[in-house]
Amino acid sequence: MNVLQQALLMVRAGRRRVASRLGRPSPRLLQPARLVIRLDGTGIGDHTGDGEPLSVAQWQARLVEAVRWLSALPVTILVGPRGDHPQLVELVRFANRLDCPTLLDCWGGIDGPRALALIDAGLRGARIQIGGVTEPVHRSVVGGALDDARATLRALHQARTAREASLDLEILVPWRGRIHEEVEAVFKWTRRSGADGVRLTAPWFAAELPADPELLDEVGGADVPFNRTHPAALRELHAMVAAQDGAPGMSRRRSGRRCPVGGQRLELGARGKVACCPFKTPMQNGEMQNGEGLPEIWSRGRAHLEEIATCQRACAHIELSPEPIVLADLSLRF
Repeated sequence: MNVLQQALLMVRAGRRRVASRLGRPSPRLLQPARLVIRLDGTGIGDHTGDGEPLSVAQWQARLVEAVRWLSALPVTILVGPRGDHPQLVELVRFANRLDCPTLLDCWGGIDGPRALALIDAGLRGARIQIGGVTEPVHRSVVGGALDDARATLRALHQARTAREASLDLEILVPWRGRIHEEVEAVFKWTRRSGADGVRLTAPWFAAELPADPELLDEVGGADVPFNRTHPAALRELHAMVAAQDGAPGMSRRRSGRRCPVGGQRLELGARGKVACCPFKTPMQNGEMQNGEGLPEIWSRGRAHLEEIATCQRACAHIELSPEPIVLADLSLRF
């Protein structure tokens, strides 16, 4: 990615952030500043779309189309426990060839050879969800197997060392389930795990959150470089804990903020979904018809953007309200 592309990406991201805070949205103004590929809907429901699974060639075509429309932009790939997804490595490689820095969000499925392949394909960062130091607690928080999550982190760390790569490894610790029983142990373990940082993160829905505000502040607010939890995330988690209504995020009346998704985010599902917010009626929910492309789908997506603008929820999940991470001396929002 050259200097001009970097500057354009940063200008576009700033423009979208301003636009998302305006009143009624404009599809022309609110062109996305980041792309999300959802290969697995674990934890949020099957939000990948209603069509047939996209082939690698179809994914490549959509990535090319997105870059032609928006120029190079950050790409986040959500795979949940499916780090072994057969299309994952090729998607990372192809996005890297298009100068799109790529981040992986997962909690299992990656072994040694797969980790090396991902780094060789150009993966720039990975978030691995860990919810405990014992199996029952971890499953109550994340839902997958603890050994699988640890093996994934170990494989990525060893591959990074072997390739001498600048892969950012972060541990996400969702504040839900029985996390309060072992969150301090998770933070201590993370320091020895080879990860570069750890952060508390909100779950998708305001439900099953432990009501322990003192522990939440003590762990999440620790003033050490290794802790990446943002103060705003702590405030929003407190609001979710106080009103566990089972809905996405928190009430805007409690948070005092607008939806962070705005028009900044373009999500593509493995079965053809096109959306900005994963909780609203998609702009497109299956295979594209009659050669219609992403710009056309977005341009007629006013109803979807209106749903977001009038939504009374504000989500604190790290994927919906991302924090900056430094990649190649450029601060990007994933």
